Amino acid sequence: MPLLDKEFLQAIGITLDEQSYLALADHFKTTLFQRVITEIVDELTPEQAAELAALEGDDEHLNQWLVDNVTDLQEIVQDEVDILLGEISEEREKISN
Repeated sequence: MPLLDKEFLQAIGITLDEQSYLALADHFKTTLFQRVITEIVDELTPEQAAELAALEGDDEHLNQWLVDNVTDLQEIVQDEVDILLGEISEEREKISN
């Protein structure tokens, strides 16, 4: 299930055509990724940051490394999802077609 779906948008009063929905969903995903990475990097030691940088391009090992080394990973992701969904809700009049 996508983190941002049409049902959620409709529930908060946003109606978008397919192209606009896909653009918003892509923006949501990109923004979420950037914010989560920023939060994670802020919590890492310099040694951990170097380890993480060495894993670029290896998604399987990267995911496992994050699970093993970022104790509040799920909380970080959930907090950022909640913040983004809240921002979308606050800006619904500007977003809707």
